[in-house]
Amino acid sequence: MNCPGPGVMAACLDGALTPAEGARLGLHLRACARCRKALEELAFLLALEPLDPGRASLRAAKALIPQAGATPPRFPDGQRLPSPALLH
Repeated sequence: MNCPGPGVMAACLDGALTPAEGARLGLHLRACARCRKALEELAFLLALEPLDPGRASLRAAKALIPQAGATPPRFPDGQRLPSPALLH
């Protein structure tokens, strides 16, 4: 069985399939439980509202980013943490 790719599934949810493509996909979905589940999951993900962290959350996140020239944090025993650039 040739399963359609995610682009076809997304086009189906967008209403962008031709009638013939939609009919082919419909026949496939009747026979393929895996694709029915994939289409349901994609529809669920596309229906989610984007998250807005808000200004307070963004300020708190920015405060966690070390500033240029700042002293790197240390372990409790006084050793310095490695620079993030050295970890790559």
